[in-house]
Amino acid sequence: SYGFLHQELSIRVSHMVKELHMLPDALLQQSSVKLVKDMYLKTFEDLSDFDESGMYNEQILGKFMRKLQDIKRRHQTVVETMAEGILELKKESGDRFDPSINYFLDRFYTSRIAIRVLISNHLILFGPEEECPGHYGVIDPSLDVHDIVDDAASSAKYLCNHHYGNSPSIEIQTYCEFNNVTFNL
Repeated sequence: SYGFLHQELSIRVSHMVKELHMLPDALLQQSSVKLVKDMYLKTFEDLSDFDESGMYNEQILGKFMRKLQDIKRRHQTVVETMAEGILELKKESGDRFDPSINYFLDRFYTSRIAIRVLISNHLILFGPEEECPGHYGVIDPSLDVHDIVDDAASSAKYLCNHHYGNSPSIEIQTYCEFNNVTFNL
């Protein structure tokens, strides 16, 4: 698990750093975005400290676990910090907001979630963090994805109605090997 996670995180974090460097200059100049970029650079440096040969011992594994905890703590406020940078840019540029930024943010947050899942799962399975009963790491095999999506759709519908006075209809379809359920909100 150490070898896989080290390699996977190194690749994913390096891609995040590369994408952050390709942001429009106006966004890169925001202090909050610089802070996020520095967090990912530091994380990449931390991961680079470990041997990629796959050779390890208990001491290296312990150091790796502590580093994962540090990385997880460091990135705890990334969502809020990046949002501050976006708000700073919007305040400066007004209506001239580069649409490619939304594409970047979608990819950025999706990658961030994947990295956090990998780290959290490793820390729960092999480290000091406690596993919830019935879970396998961070995986809950009894999770009802439909209920989660339904709740998120209801929240989005409420926010749209509250802010814009209207909301689109949402159709959620779930598929599994046992049934096919479709319903409209």
